[in-house]
Amino acid sequence: MVDIRIVCARDAVRTADTLRRLLEAEQHRVSVSIGRHSLDQFAHALESGEIALLIWSANAPGAHYMLEWAERFDRRRIIEIADATGCPDFKRTAPVIDFVGWNGTRGSRAWVALSERLRPFSRVREIKAPPPRQAMMALGFAAAAAMVGAVVVRVHAGPANLPTPEPEADALHVTAGDGVGGPLERLPTDAVEPPSIEDVVLVVPPRIAPLPQLHVAPEGPLVDLSEAPHVEIRQPTLLERLAELNPLQQLAEQLSGGYRAAPAANATAPSNAPHGEASSAPPSAPTK
Repeated sequence: MVDIRIVCARDAVRTADTLRRLLEAEQHRVSVSIGRHSLDQFAHALESGEIALLIWSANAPGAHYMLEWAERFDRRRIIEIADATGCPDFKRTAPVIDFVGWNGTRGSRAWVALSERLRPFSRVREIKAPPPRQAMMALGFAAAAAMVGAVVVRVHAGPANLPTPEPEADALHVTAGDGVGGPLERLPTDAVEPPSIEDVVLVVPPRIAPLPQLHVAPEGPLVDLSEAPHVEIRQPTLLERLAELNPLQQLAEQLSGGYRAAPAANATAPSNAPHGEASSAPPSAPTK
């Protein structure tokens, strides 16, 4: 595969397109530069190592860009073909290939000569041969021998004599007087978790439990007990304030308090009447 740049005049465009199509069919990379704008790719072609294929047509000898390519380009990488008679005379390393009367076929004498001229520049892609099987087998035997040798050395080495690690200062060996941030006790097992705030102070939210909880009061005479103060955790919200102004809720609380007091009074009053009459009778007044 060769990088080829075809340079021609305007009257050789048809020949250049035919050559490009046939050369690309043989896996060559072909670029076509036509007219004076071909000088814009001169530096790139000279640096990239492309092969310059110059087509000398009838108008090519009088074009300055064709003369620039023929005189300034590397002569070892120039292939010249003549599409018409009268090509200019230069000091050439190879003669001009005669393409006069070429009909665009590959088997002609002109095409064979062009292929022979391109053959020294062809870069054949060489497929790397696979690694030899003997080398892979030798590598496997070497790996197996290394493993066996390591096992034998480990068996004959005996027990490993590892150095005794020195005790390091950790949480179990730090005393209480080692500074701020140390444990409170000499051993972590001796530490006692302090009580929570719920175990020390009784906080009764008034909106959750409005009635005083007497069963949590300490033991002692009732005259010595002081009323447990209610702790205000937060200010009541607007909805709670509106709910306190609701007369229906106040009436429901009063009725619920009355219903709770009635069974207690009936239980303390003696009665010989049947169960239904006793439950309907009003509670008797306490005797002095």
